[in-house]
Amino acid sequence: MKKLTKTNGIMKPKLIMFALFLLTTALSYSQNSYPKKIVLDSDTIVAITPGQLTKTNVRFIEYDLCSSNLKESKEYIDELEQTILNKDDLIKEYNNSFNRLSGAYNELDSVSSQIEKDNIKINRQNIRLKKNIKIFTGVSFAAGASLILILK
Repeated sequence: MKKLTKTNGIMKPKLIMFALFLLTTALSYSQNSYPKKIVLDSDTIVAITPGQLTKTNVRFIEYDLCSSNLKESKEYIDELEQTILNKDDLIKEYNNSFNRLSGAYNELDSVSSQIEKDNIKINRQNIRLKKNIKIFTGVSFAAGASLILILK
């Protein structure tokens, strides 16, 4: 026959039941005793340990810090939103200035092109006038020389 040990046979379910019983008792005890309430002359006082008080105070400090950080974050976000609005206004102003300057550039380019065309026409006229002056100078000189020869 086999020897009965703690880990096989009937002892194993008993061990599990015992552990569950202890765990259930510990859990129900901790739920019923926290926080400890003391009644004095029909007044109820909640008693906590110094460690619990420290943990509670740390939580309040963390809450205050988080609230402060939240407030600062909201202010920072508001500043960023205002900066974004200002940036958008600056971009619109820049685009308007660019469009005005672009229109002025196009107008100046058109005027410059017209001036260049007019300069080409004037240069052609100057070349023709110079040729005509040379021709008239030659004709005048020939007529003057002919007239002098005739009158002599």
